[in-house]
Amino acid sequence: MLKIRDAITLARTKLRTRRIRLVLSLIVISVLCSAVVLAFLAVEKTSQSLSTFSNQGLNGRYLTLIAGKNHSAFEGPTPELVARAEKLYEERVAQEKQIASEVGYQYYEDSAKKPVMEYEDSDTKFWNFGSEIAVQVLKEYSKEKMPLLSGDELEDLLESKNTKSVYEVKQLGLAGNVSPFLNNAKEVDEKSSKEDIDRSQGLSNYLSNMAKYDDALTQYFISDNYSLAENEIPILVNYKMAEEMLNLKKLEKSATEQEKYDRIQLLRKDITTIKQTICWRNSEANSLKVEAEIANKNQHSPVKYEFSEDSCELPTVKSDIRTYQEKESERINTEYNKRIGEYSEPESRRITFKAVGVMPNAPSDPYFDKMEDFLKEISLSTLDTGYSPVIPKGLYEKNVISAEIRALLETPVEYEYLSLVTTNRAFVAEFDSADEMRNFISDNNCEQDYCGKDSLMVEPFSNNAAIISDAKNYAIKFINYAILTVISVAILLIFSVVNRIMSDSRKETAVFRAIGYSRFEISQIYITYVAIYAAISAILISLITFIAAFAIKSAYEPQAGMYFTNFFALKEPANFMIVEFSPLVGLVIIPIFVIGLLAALIPLIVNTRRSPLKNLRAE
Repeated sequence: MLKIRDAITLARTKLRTRRIRLVLSLIVISVLCSAVVLAFLAVEKTSQSLSTFSNQGLNGRYLTLIAGKNHSAFEGPTPELVARAEKLYEERVAQEKQIASEVGYQYYEDSAKKPVMEYEDSDTKFWNFGSEIAVQVLKEYSKEKMPLLSGDELEDLLESKNTKSVYEVKQLGLAGNVSPFLNNAKEVDEKSSKEDIDRSQGLSNYLSNMAKYDDALTQYFISDNYSLAENEIPILVNYKMAEEMLNLKKLEKSATEQEKYDRIQLLRKDITTIKQTICWRNSEANSLKVEAEIANKNQHSPVKYEFSEDSCELPTVKSDIRTYQEKESERINTEYNKRIGEYSEPESRRITFKAVGVMPNAPSDPYFDKMEDFLKEISLSTLDTGYSPVIPKGLYEKNVISAEIRALLETPVEYEYLSLVTTNRAFVAEFDSADEMRNFISDNNCEQDYCGKDSLMVEPFSNNAAIISDAKNYAIKFINYAILTVISVAILLIFSVVNRIMSDSRKETAVFRAIGYSRFEISQIYITYVAIYAAISAILISLITFIAAFAIKSAYEPQAGMYFTNFFALKEPANFMIVEFSPLVGLVIIPIFVIGLLAALIPLIVNTRRSPLKNLRAE
């Protein structure tokens, strides 16, 4: 029997005879197999890392935002509705005339209050949504023909479903004029710079409307070092507004992930030093302020006003030289407006908002230049809408004890158009799994404009968990297909190289047979040859994989850790593992040996079975 040492010597001799082909095939196969091994390792580690990152805080929760839905087009001014509206308008006019007669007011019909208007030079009619009567008629029509669940009914419905928790989203707002004190010192006026006027307008719009969320949703964005004085309204602001409040220049698009992380930490730390005081005025107080400013500038004005050092206090009459008739006319006008329900006493109040944390910015643009931006935007974990701050419910209930401030914030701000198409309450429902959430959306989301009384608008809410789960599943499927393709190519390459070499070995086989080697001994030579081929491949694959894994870990894992820390809005940086080298990579020798053995089997049998003379002739 042929000794193993002789078999190895002969196999090495055979390897040398086909050096170029073997070297090239070994390199190609090693690179392909290394790519497959790295891909397997990367899929495993990145999947684990993504799960770790995406399961922290608000990221790991399956949430949906739910409200009643009626997006049907409003019924146009049909003859029946027009008749109803005009009848109510006539009754209102008659009532106002009666009151005017009783108080001695000279009545003039205000055409702007008409519920139905017509285009000039046209008989086409349209609703005047500035008219209370028009809105009233449409509300009655909507309630009769397209009713929605009330807020309480909606809450009961959600609790009866397969939900883990239900949280109410409360809209708060300030009906009136909001005038911020820049740097908490003074209000802007006509003498202020354009920059201050623009900033004041931005703050005014931002602070006019708020959303109050349960602590279970807001807790992840509240900073550790916040402090609140009594009746300061706690708010969470987005990164963009936080930068403006702190007078920080926006980072360049080329900023590194470390720079972004450092900026976020700075915002989290310093935003709690920011308080924003505003002066709230109702429409009557705002009119009084404007009237007083105009009167004081007019030297012939019979009424002069005195302004306090505190600009938020209402101006008081300093001198009044009007005639009795003028004063009586004002009294009658006030009495008339009170009687018809269109008068309120001028009111103003200082209100202070105190930032207690920051949130990632809401998506701001539906168009993205890069897929990375798109994925980041659709899976961003935040409560931000881009238009208003968020109030943590627990801090608000505990800290704001003033009944006057609460009344100002919690009195519903009527958005007449919106009140016709949706409930005035919305809820965030939480589920135990992505499948439960998807099933709920599938079963309850109204795909039409209106789906009956229980017509619901359901959409994922700040929902990294479900979106990342979907994205990860799709990515893994794609990678698995890619890996399968590469494996197939590697197998075909190994098979064809070994098969070709064995097929070309007829002459050597004939020589071995001629000098007395048995078929078994010849098989030993070629099996040893395949084993050496597999061992060299395994060593190269292990070496390439180790070097590549080390390079990836050194070059990309720190940046990936910072990127996903920022991506998921985590408070502390975390390690993100892309790949981890495993000594088990060396076991790749087994499939390579098996594939090579299978590739060598047929030509080996043919060559050893045929007579040496036929093999020599075939050459």
